[in-house]
Amino acid sequence: MTAAPEDIDLHAKIAFLLEAVPAEEQSDTMRELVERTGGLWLVPDDAPATSHYHELMVGGICATGSTMSECVENYLALAAGKGSRTAATTHETTVPTLIEARATLADAAHHAPGDVLTACVVIEDQTDEPAEAAQARDLRALLECER
Repeated sequence: MTAAPEDIDLHAKIAFLLEAVPAEEQSDTMRELVERTGGLWLVPDDAPATSHYHELMVGGICATGSTMSECVENYLALAAGKGSRTAATTHETTVPTLIEARATLADAAHHAPGDVLTACVVIEDQTDEPAEAAQARDLRALLECER
């Protein structure tokens, strides 16, 4: 999944609009924005009385949660890149989540070197475990020398 520059601008606009809305109204506002942009909005029939799988997709970002509020929070985190160094500059690749980055490294033999390198950067930036960050940093240094 590739994020185009116009998608990145869209996500910035959505985040800016949601910032001005009280938390309890963000789900309704997000629904309007998703529908206006031709995105996807999946909410169970019996929501919000019970927690179930909720999903939204807009501009190439798919977010899920057990409530739509959680889903919107997850979307905002994904749109912001979760603090990754590459999030602000990437126009040709999607920045993986920490879980996706860990999965990439666990199966590094089946991934392109660029994807493994990106996974290393994400893990370095987002992990709370010093040993995991050190391993990712060492692997990144090795990959950068081979490029």
